[in-house]
Amino acid sequence: MNLAWNALFLLWTLGEIILLLRARTTDNVQPACSWDRGTLRLLWITLFVSITLGQLVRARLGPTPALHRPAIADAALLLLLVGVLLRGAAIATLGRAFSVNVAIRASQRIVQHGLYACVRHPSYSALLLIFLAIGLRTANFYALAVTVFPPIVALLWRIHVEEIALRASFGDDYDDYARRVPRRLLPGLW
Repeated sequence: MNLAWNALFLLWTLGEIILLLRARTTDNVQPACSWDRGTLRLLWITLFVSITLGQLVRARLGPTPALHRPAIADAALLLLLVGVLLRGAAIATLGRAFSVNVAIRASQRIVQHGLYACVRHPSYSALLLIFLAIGLRTANFYALAVTVFPPIVALLWRIHVEEIALRASFGDDYDDYARRVPRRLLPGLW
């Protein structure tokens, strides 16, 4: 189980680093729509600090009996696997339109098929699953909270910034899409 977790966590981490290095929109971008506003940096710093603090809290306090169970460890591994697969599918669906920074290419269109027909930000939904998996893996309630909630707040800010950029770039077309797909992250919830 530890080997599977470590391998999958390493795969996700390396994938995110590769995306950070290779999937940044810098050319052919409409200047008015390159609006990252520091959200990429905020998300990475928050994620790094939260995971580190979660591990420190877990090391200091030890496991919480309710979370220190094989079924919870199995659930964490499953959530991580599903999160990695969903994130990969969402990124693949966007194709060349995917960028780690909030930017809209001049030739870009709104993607409305695949996972994007269910929620507007499926890549971020996948990140939520990954954050939850990492938090559950700590097997401590306090470490879970430290690991999960700050990145969620940073992610919600990023979604806000991204939706401003999408509305500015696509106007009524994006509003129509948002009406057809009202959920940002979780089908049936939000």
